Amino acid sequence: MSTQDSVHLDLETTDVEDFYVPQCDDILKPTIGQKFDTLEDGVSFYRAYASACGFTIRKSSKEDVKVKHVDQGAKKQKRKRVSCRVHCMARVGYRFVAGSGYEIYKFIEGHTHKLASEGLKHLLKVHRNIDYGHQFFMAKCFKANIGAVRSFKIYSELVGGVDDAGCRKIDFKNHSRDVKSWANGVDYDVDESNKLTRLFWADAVSIENYKIFGQAISFDATYNTNRYSLIFTPFTGKDDHGRCVTFGAGLISREDEESYSWILSTFVKCMGSQPTMIITDQDLGMRAAIAKG
Repeated sequence: MSTQDSVHLDLETTDVEDFYVPQCDDILKPTIGQKFDTLEDGVSFYRAYASACGFTIRKSSKEDVKVKHVDQGAKKQKRKRVSCRVHCMARVGYRFVAGSGYEIYKFIEGHTHKLASEGLKHLLKVHRNIDYGHQFFMAKCFKANIGAVRSFKIYSELVGGVDDAGCRKIDFKNHSRDVKSWANGVDYDVDESNKLTRLFWADAVSIENYKIFGQAISFDATYNTNRYSLIFTPFTGKDDHGRCVTFGAGLISREDEESYSWILSTFVKCMGSQPTMIITDQDLGMRAAIAKG
């Protein structure tokens, strides 16, 4: 990140007839020379100011303007975007000062657009937040095969209405998209009723550990999980200091040759090579799967 960064708004309207100066408590208002330990602290302070005044912000190194591109062959957008960016110069600028963190060196207070009224502030992006409570509720709904849109409707009813939800339907949909994106690349298998039967997962650190210390691995079925009745099968090894390292982990519904073969072949596919030595117990299904390897 550069030594100077500016934060400015992502406007909610295109009215440019007047000049609008936000009204708020002076303690919330940025001042030239104000210092922060980190840039994120400064951005959070400006975000709180924007929230109180009725506008939303974005972080950037320069002003950006959204320009519409018309493509005759493009498909029609599914939904209308109500937010657009215009040439409003309201912003705050931070610069790094050695030994003292970041300080405000620029603050332009006036806006060339109307600010959100008190009754509409909850719709601004700075007020919308998917917190742990939202995530927990969505996870419970997903387990019941309830999608993001229906989850939001149910949540809104429970808390007293859309205005009290703390976010919008699009935020639920975006969170659902992000969760699916995070899980993308995880290898899994389901049965004819779409129930999870096998799963293997390894992150970048695990894969790198295998490249360095994966000459010999330990592969074993440790215990049966209580809630989902899936058997945990970790792949582990030791580094040069004798410390345990993890290369990956799997979940299987049955301890049979087919399940162990699937886990092992998925592990090898993910890692890109077979281990020189596999240490395991005397389970016949596991031994047969390793031998077939």
